[in-house]
Amino acid sequence: MPAEEVPPGLLSPLPGHERVRLKRNHPRYTYRTGFSLTGAILFGGVFVLVGLGIIGLAADWFPIREVSKQAPDSVIAVIGVVFAGCGAMVIGMGFREWKRIGRMKAFRSRYPNEPAMQDHVWDREGHTPPRWQSAFTVLGGAIFMTVFMSAFNWVAWFTANAPIVIQIVTVLFDLLLVFLWFQAIRALIRAVRFGDCRVHYPRFPLRPGEEIDLRFTLPAGVEQVRAAILRLRCLQEYVVKSRRGHNRSSVLRQDQLYLEERRITAGEIGSAPRELRATFLLPEASPATQLDEKMPVAWEVELELDVPGVNAVYPFLLPVYPEARTSGQS
Repeated sequence: MPAEEVPPGLLSPLPGHERVRLKRNHPRYTYRTGFSLTGAILFGGVFVLVGLGIIGLAADWFPIREVSKQAPDSVIAVIGVVFAGCGAMVIGMGFREWKRIGRMKAFRSRYPNEPAMQDHVWDREGHTPPRWQSAFTVLGGAIFMTVFMSAFNWVAWFTANAPIVIQIVTVLFDLLLVFLWFQAIRALIRAVRFGDCRVHYPRFPLRPGEEIDLRFTLPAGVEQVRAAILRLRCLQEYVVKSRRGHNRSSVLRQDQLYLEERRITAGEIGSAPRELRATFLLPEASPATQLDEKMPVAWEVELELDVPGVNAVYPFLLPVYPEARTSGQS
């Protein structure tokens, strides 16, 4: 088993609750990308330049004899696209981090005495999860994987005496690719079918120990709801580093620290639902939302709609912050 390095500073579960590891497909709230703009350009730029060089080799930009090429131009170009694409993604992460830091600086100067606005760029009225983000992320991964696997499929099936091991590995990854495309199409259908869903905050921010009455505006594409499940959850994200010999890896984990679940039946919802309401009591010992930290803490309410076909699941961020102490308070 690899040795794991768990970072210090993990929060304990709230009284009466256990620490539970969430699934990997749970929405991430870590807004830090880990790349500065300069570092991303330098690191990702190397991959972009190498990729462009390989593409140039396939396009005969350089005086190299065809006999020196060990693969068709199309396969060489695909390898170049993979390298350049990886570099472009790293540079994009750097630009997102640079943009995030700029927005946070602007909000911190605009709201100097509001901890909530110092932590995250909040919409004070409520939260609408991005409709297309998840679908486009999975779709982009499927497209990238398709391009990446095209080179392996050429080696496995169109070269003489390809090793059986490469053919087996290629088949396994092709099956994974089929599943990835299934997930992408499913996510796109869900985004097209249901539309946006929104939670309306009763006030901003929400305080620990308070009762909160949440109002949900349901998607326009929802015509029949057999049941609705609401989950009020507190979670913490952190990176665990593992070591096996000389190999090191990092994985992002999410631990649930608090969970309250509520089910609303079809009779309570009605035949043509457009809104739902639910009331929760935030625990007195609620940790504050901390999204702009290395180990973010998030409060969310997850709405799962049991509808014919594919269920719709919407995670909503909640701005839970204690009252800011003034200079006269101890």
